[in-house]
Amino acid sequence: MTDNRYTQAQRELEDKIADELGKIYDRKFHRPLKPFSRYDFIVCREQKVVAFAEFKDRTSKSSTKFDTYMTGMDKWTFLLELSQSTGLPCYLYVKFSDGLFRVKITKSNYLIEYDPKWNQYRGDQTDIEPSIHVPIAHFNKISMLPPAAQINSVNFPNNIELCAENLVAANKKTTPFGSESSSIAVSPSDQNCW
Repeated sequence: MTDNRYTQAQRELEDKIADELGKIYDRKFHRPLKPFSRYDFIVCREQKVVAFAEFKDRTSKSSTKFDTYMTGMDKWTFLLELSQSTGLPCYLYVKFSDGLFRVKITKSNYLIEYDPKWNQYRGDQTDIEPSIHVPIAHFNKISMLPPAAQINSVNFPNNIELCAENLVAANKKTTPFGSESSSIAVSPSDQNCW
């Protein structure tokens, strides 16, 4: 949430997704009290902060429409610095028409481009900044099933869970960027790793 283009409907969608994720993974997603915070949620397990999250609504588009997801470099840089200074992960969640996807904010060699024409449709000529292109292949599709249901699932497509070190994979295709389309189950300890 950063400006007046942010609608109440977008906020309600973010709150609904955060509530669902919180119930599934036994986490609380809290909105920062500071207006116009540079991230959307503080993620807590009990009273302990375990992560930060930024949500984006792209429900009018499929995750397969483009090869990359474009976001403002200032937002990415802020979340990266927040992660590095706190030692806690920061995640970007994007709700596409075909599901909820997540990428961990990391230092990377992603393409950065600048074109003043990109933001003309927003009606704010001052809203022009370099944009970072995150490959869609780097995003993980989030299952909205509880971890126990995922353990018992067979060939649950595009399901990559929260902590890679505890994943149990079956029929996994590997690319230079990690799992592309996998049948993944999650061990019970995964829900405790963030």
